[in-house]
Amino acid sequence: MIVFLILIMLAAPILLVVGLVVLLLRWLSGDDETDERVAELEREVERLRHQQSSAESDTDDERRDRSDDASRS
Repeated sequence: MIVFLILIMLAAPILLVVGLVVLLLRWLSGDDETDERVAELEREVERLRHQQSSAESDTDDERRDRSDDASRS
């Protein structure tokens, strides 16, 4: 029983250090994924803005065409 307690007392600090190192490595590598995700979302926002501006200009063109047709009638 005492041998078991001694092994636990020796293993606990080692396991604690290993766990902290693993968490630190995951945290450090998580920044790269976060940066990639932010860049991906920024590209998506730009694409959606471009689509929206294209749709608005198409709508403006249609309005102009309708007003031109109405003025000709």
